[in-house]
Formats: sequence, C-alpha cells, structure tokens
Amino acid sequence: MLDDIKKLLKHSGIYGFGNIATKVIGIILLPLYTTPGIISVELFGIYTLIEVVMQFAVGILPLGLPNALFRWLSLKEYKTKTKSILFTIFIVTLLISVFLQIIIIPFSDKLSIIFFETSIYGNCILFVSLVVGIRLINNIGLTYIRFEEKSLFYVIISFCRLLFQLTVTIYFIVIAKYGILGIFLGQFFGEILSLLFMAPYLFRNFNYKFEISELKKMIGYGFPLTFSEISHRILNMGNRFVLKSLTNNTIVGIYGLGYKFANLVDTIFITSFRTAFIPSAWKKLNDKNAKRFYAKMLTYYVFFIFWVALFISIFAKEIIHLFARDESYWDAYKIVPVVVFAIGIRGMFIIIKMGLQYTQNTKYIAYIVSSAAFLNISLSFILIKYFGYMGAAISTLISFSYMVLTGNFLSNKFYPMNFEWKKIFVVFFVCFLLYLSSHVLVVNKIIFNVIIKLLLILSYPSILYFFKFYDEQELNKLKNTYINWKSNLSNIKIK
Repeated sequence: MLDDIKKLLKHSGIYGFGNIATKVIGIILLPLYTTPGIISVELFGIYTLIEVVMQFAVGILPLGLPNALFRWLSLKEYKTKTKSILFTIFIVTLLISVFLQIIIIPFSDKLSIIFFETSIYGNCILFVSLVVGIRLINNIGLTYIRFEEKSLFYVIISFCRLLFQLTVTIYFIVIAKYGILGIFLGQFFGEILSLLFMAPYLFRNFNYKFEISELKKMIGYGFPLTFSEISHRILNMGNRFVLKSLTNNTIVGIYGLGYKFANLVDTIFITSFRTAFIPSAWKKLNDKNAKRFYAKMLTYYVFFIFWVALFISIFAKEIIHLFARDESYWDAYKIVPVVVFAIGIRGMFIIIKMGLQYTQNTKYIAYIVSSAAFLNISLSFILIKYFGYMGAAISTLISFSYMVLTGNFLSNKFYPMNFEWKKIFVVFFVCFLLYLSSHVLVVNKIIFNVIIKLLLILSYPSILYFFKFYDEQELNKLKNTYINWKSNLSNIKIK
C-alpha cells in the first residue's frame, strides 16, 4: 500500500507543481485587477458572475462524458476499444462545442442586455462562449492524459497555457485597456494554445471508428452525473447570484475576491490530489487492500489540507492587504477562514463518493449534491439577509459539511471503507484551537504577531501527536526517516 501512496504522491507532486505555477500567475494578476482605475470592485463582481456561468457551462455541457471516459478506459473488456472510445467522445464533444457557438454568438449583445441591462458586455459573452467551447474539447484531452498518468506532459501544457495567458491578459488590460474583456481574451488564447499542444497527441491515439453502442452506454452512465455537476455548480457558486439579488455587484466583488484567495487550497493542492487520485483509485478497484488505501488517503488528505487551510486562515488579512491594492477590496479577508475550511471539507467528498461510483450508484451522488445545493441556496437567502457576504460563507460551510456526512452514510451502505473519523475530528478540533489562539495571542508589534502565528502553524503536527493522531507504523516510519536523514548527514565530508 505504501508503494501505491508513494506513486500517488509522486503524480500529485508533479500536478501540484503545475498548479502552483498556475496559481502564481493568478496571484500576479490579482494585484493588477485590484489596482485603482483598472477594474473596480463592481466590475470585478460582474466578472465573478460571468465566471460562475462559465463554470456551469463547462460542468453541464459534456453530458458526463469525461467521467464515463475514465470508467470505460479502466474496464478490461474495453481495452481493445480504447482509441475508438476516445475518438467517439472527442467527436461528440466537438459537436456540442460547435452547437454552443451557433446558439450564443449571434445573440451575445441581446444576452448582455438580458443579464446586465446593457449591451456593452456582448463581446465578453461572445468570448466566454468560445472559451467554454474550446475548454470542453481540451478537457477530453486532459482527461485522457491524466488516465495515462502522463503528469509531466499535463503540467507542461498547463504551464505554457497560463504563461501565454498571463502575457495576453496583461497586454489587453494594461495596454489596450479592455477591462474584464481582457481577462476573457487571455483565457481564449490560452485555451487555443492548449489545443494546439494536445492535438498531435490525441490524433496519434485515435482509432477513427465511431462507437455508437458504447456511446449510448457512456451517456447512460455519465448523464446522471450531469445533474450532479449542475448541483455542484449551484452548491459551489449559486449563492453569488443570491448575494447579487439581495445586495449589489460591489458586495459580490468583495465576496468573489475572498473566495479566490480561499480557493488557493483547492487550486494548488486539492485539484492536484484529485487529478492524481481518481485514475489511481479506479485502477485499484479490484485490489484486496483497496479499502484500507482509501481510508488512509482520507486521513492523510485531511492532515495535510487542513494544515494548509490553517495557514491561509491565520494569514488571510495580511495576504489580502498585500495583494489587493485598492482598499475597497480589503474586507474580503473576513470570509477567507470560513470558506477555506469549507473547501477543505468539500474535497473530502472526492474520496468518500468513490464507493458510490464503484458500485454504479451514481444517482445517489446526484441526490446528495442536489440536496446540499438546495440547502446552500435556502440558507443563503436567510443568512445573507442578516449577515451579508459572511452569511454566504457560513451557508457554504454548512452545506459542504452536510454533503460529506450524507455521502459517507450512503456510501457505507454499498461499499464500507471504515474511514478514521476519530482522527479526522481531532484535526478539526486542533485547527480550530490554533486559529482561535492566533486571535487571542495578539501583540502590538507586527513582526511579533507574524512570528507567533508561524509558531502556532508549525506546532500543528506536534499537538496532533499528543492527541494520539499517528499510529505506531507511521511513528516508526517517521523515526526511521529521521535516523536515515541523520546518518546521511553525518556521512557528508567537508573538504
């Protein structure tokens, strides 16, 4: 099992490098977005809402085919049809993309009037449609690359795309003064570059045969997951429209910026983990130690992700004030601790839901996420009315927690994994204790405050030891690692 975990960590690390590079570019752009006179908080709110629509489209339009592609490529009986299945899904996705352009591009100005009461965002909608269409195609290629565990190739594509996107975005925002349209133009050219990188690889792996019978089965498997994707989008981002209806674009902009910083834990770490974990999880389907592997992976996930979440939460104010140059954005730090822990909890569902996917009970995933989305929207209408954007953050935390707990209950009915919940709740308690301490142990000197916060964060694994978080095998492994490290260090000769 340790070899499997090491392999997973290796690929997660490579994906993580690509995602870190991605996020560094995003962080570079955020001070640009929030510079006075570049993009106002109100315009950033509009950008946030358009971005939500993009996420909805990317999740809904593929009909669940990327998920089906993973499953069909994992089954032994379809090994001889791998290339024709890939070709079939690619062609269907291409047709969906073309159809999207036909129904959106001619009416982009009218759609702008409907949603924003002005036609000036027509060009934004036009390029959003193009970005979504190309991204749908790219996602099929990236899914196949992930399944083949070509993590380095995946990272090279991601890094080149975002470096190019950074250059183009800066040009259109700073020099051409295109405002939020410059953001979508950057994304458009970035997706084009990705497609050009992947096209030769995909064409080499095509068998130009259309598998109609298999397509019906794949849609039958994947389409229920589309409802889950819709619910996921509503769950993750739907309350921003509630926030808009109850407040204004400025409040949405502040919430959107805070969510982006909280989402650091997802973009850099959870996405990297998910990208590596899913193909590994499917390949371990028939292994005798599979359930033990999944249980330990959830424990390790919680240990690491919530350590990162703790760091982001404790330094949220400093991070926001450092990167947001316009002071009107600064209140965004207030929602970061709530949202970052909510996102960490949501990530647990990646592992927990595998039992439902293995046993082909994907309809329950749709039920769980749909009910969580309904809970989130319902709570948002109540809490935003009284607590503003903090109400949106709290409703997100509650609904994500509900999703994980319900998912665990139903998954155990079909595929019990015996997750280590006692250890997981110990992590939650220690994180809360340390976060609370960071607000109690406050002194006048900024440098001393930073040192105290760092010491609290670094004490996290030690405090867990006193709560008996680590089992004997893990402690022995750490002890042996330390002994080997000390031995290697002592053997170094200084000439």
